[in-house]
Amino acid sequence: MKNLLLLFAVVAICSCGSDVDCDPNSFAADVNAEVDKVNAIGVDFANDPSEENCKSYKKAAEEYLDAVEAYKNCDGIDQNQFSQQLSQARQLLDIIPCN
Repeated sequence: MKNLLLLFAVVAICSCGSDVDCDPNSFAADVNAEVDKVNAIGVDFANDPSEENCKSYKKAAEEYLDAVEAYKNCDGIDQNQFSQQLSQARQLLDIIPCN
């Protein structure tokens, strides 16, 4: 789980879409709520790895990645690196068993 959280942080730092303000301050404001939600639900899941908490964690993480992905077309983004990191994060989510 630590690797997954670290990857989310890396994606957040490296990311910036067509309908978003690509200013780093806007990115922080838009994504911070999702980060807070993932962190809070991640703590719940770590303390009680139930199926319900697992599904909540995966949903929050997917919403976070969707928020980050909105910034993919901002100038200065290495598209290959961005796409790779986002893909890796989604693959990590897919292998978390919620049963």
